[in-house]
Amino acid sequence: MNNESRIKNSIRNIGTGVAFQFISLILSFVSRSFFINSLGLIYLGINGLFSNILLMLSLAELGIGSAIIYSLYKPVAENNTSEISALINLYAKVYRIIATFVAFIGISIIPFLDSIIKENTNIPYLTIIYLLFLLDSVFSYLFSYKRSIIIADQKEYVITIYQNTFSILKTLLQILILIVFKSYILFLIIQTLYTIINNLVISIKVDRLYPFLKYGKNEKVSNEVKKSIYTNMASIFTFKFFGVVLHGSDNIIISSFVGITWVGIIANFNLIIGAIDMVVTQIFNSLTASIGNLNAKEDNSKSFFVFSTLNIANFWLFGFCSICLWILCNPFVSLWLGTNYKISYGILLVLIINFYMRGMQNAVYLFRTTMGIFKQLLYIPIIAAIINIILSIILVQYLGVLGVFLGTAISRLLTFTIFEPYFLFKHGYKRSVLPFYLKYVSFFLLLVATGWLTKIICNLFLNETWSGFFISIIICILLPNIIFTVLFFRTKEFKYCYSIIKNFLSRLFYKNKLKVKLNN
Repeated sequence: MNNESRIKNSIRNIGTGVAFQFISLILSFVSRSFFINSLGLIYLGINGLFSNILLMLSLAELGIGSAIIYSLYKPVAENNTSEISALINLYAKVYRIIATFVAFIGISIIPFLDSIIKENTNIPYLTIIYLLFLLDSVFSYLFSYKRSIIIADQKEYVITIYQNTFSILKTLLQILILIVFKSYILFLIIQTLYTIINNLVISIKVDRLYPFLKYGKNEKVSNEVKKSIYTNMASIFTFKFFGVVLHGSDNIIISSFVGITWVGIIANFNLIIGAIDMVVTQIFNSLTASIGNLNAKEDNSKSFFVFSTLNIANFWLFGFCSICLWILCNPFVSLWLGTNYKISYGILLVLIINFYMRGMQNAVYLFRTTMGIFKQLLYIPIIAAIINIILSIILVQYLGVLGVFLGTAISRLLTFTIFEPYFLFKHGYKRSVLPFYLKYVSFFLLLVATGWLTKIICNLFLNETWSGFFISIIICILLPNIIFTVLFFRTKEFKYCYSIIKNFLSRLFYKNKLKVKLNN
């Protein structure tokens, strides 16, 4: 695949993903408003808690999905249909086993549900609610394995279109359920039906796009390929373990030590931060297959230049979003739900630091995984998870909710922020990582200075009114981006990004202009 094809597929994946994410983002806020008004904070807390419990159970996936997608890049590029079929067959078999295991472990947790929730909530049908969460999780493993070939083939926009279309319909139905019936159980049934239908439709689409899969049911993966997959799985699992512990343990600790109501309050901020994270991360996720193809076919210097470009883009996007979240998050929640739903700026600051540090790993993670650098970081996620749990449990005793998120931030800083780029540079690019660290620090200082200046100006207009809020939005959009443009526009990386966007828009404009001429 040539450079133009990679760029074309990447832009198509990004455009489709981001467009749908914005629609889903708006609907998520509408749905959350109806949820709180219809069911209240306790149910919102239960929703967050059970989601995290099932997230912990997703550890059973062991990283097999990422390992097989990585193994698919080469056979897909070479159109090796027998090898592709063999890998998909292995994926299907493993996921059926995982679904059974998750169902068994999930059911065994039921007797302990009351001990996880600190206060007495007296929520009716709590076990049925939990079982609906479990059912949704189990069904998510069935047929979803077929998505891997679409991702490896750089056609993730196909999944995005179907998945987000069904997601929009699901959210609209859930809003209707909340308005008419005010039933949390019906709300969850719609969620489970969405998971089943979405996976079935995408499975049928894969069968049509890749008909050879029907005739390759008996193909088996060679022992050599299996060994490679299992080796990569070990490292991928440890990363998944950290991610799950990081995101899954917070609500469980808050529920156990502080209370389920706080889980509901934090859930609103996690919705906002998570939605922004999802939109921006979608851009980088859409590049995965193209970067995998780049690393497989291009030389090291070309790969490093693209990495440097994405690293600046990474800072630009997550730095800009961090500033917006810091200044606008609390005022928005106050206007949206009321002043009682605001949190202290200390808690908000730590939440945003976690968001920024996680986001700044995107470029490093993308290139590390597509280069196959897995086993070198085998123990880092385990160490990070242990630090996170110990610090969070200790700090929550003294700092409350703030301590939980502070423990998460410290554990990430001491592990991934330092060691993931180190191993990428050592084993991938075979050069010193010191310039990267210095750039990371300089980016952070630039973020602090830009955020401080933007905050000072916005404080002149933020007065708990929508007019002041919208003026602050305009300032947050303009000022950081002007500063970043002035500082970066002379760099080769900025010029490279600009040329790609300019060429894409030119081709898009030309095609639309041509269509108009033909129609006339």
